[in-house]
Amino acid sequence: MKRQIKFRAKRIDNNEWVYGHLVINKECKAHRIIENFTLIDFEGENAICSGDSGIHLVKSETIGQFIGLYDVNEKKLYEGDIVKSYFKRDFEYNAIVEDDICNPCFVLRSINYKYKGHIEYDFICCNLRTNEIIGNIHENHELLK
Repeated sequence: MKRQIKFRAKRIDNNEWVYGHLVINKECKAHRIIENFTLIDFEGENAICSGDSGIHLVKSETIGQFIGLYDVNEKKLYEGDIVKSYFKRDFEYNAIVEDDICNPCFVLRSINYKYKGHIEYDFICCNLRTNEIIGNIHENHELLK
């Protein structure tokens, strides 16, 4: 099975989003995103990479993983995205894309409407074609109300 494992986070130096591979240094608790590289092989403990890499220190609280799915506009969905979800054409609600701490999956957690806090466990039953990214939890606090 081949899937893309990718992360995003906000850079410490300029607060811009950066996308790529996540590297965590546990000794100094630094988080970095490495852009545009391909892992070719390992020689012992050293990784052999190719590509024009940019390595950026990032704010750990803004790290989000690409969940492998896209919204109605073919935008990649990341943890922390806020989506407008149209449920059974009867009503719409806003929800946050989150990692479920109890199960190995990503979920939608409603942040408004009468089902506030309700969690959708199955993105298939949610019919992702009815979800649209409208922001994220780091930049659009007004959508969390």
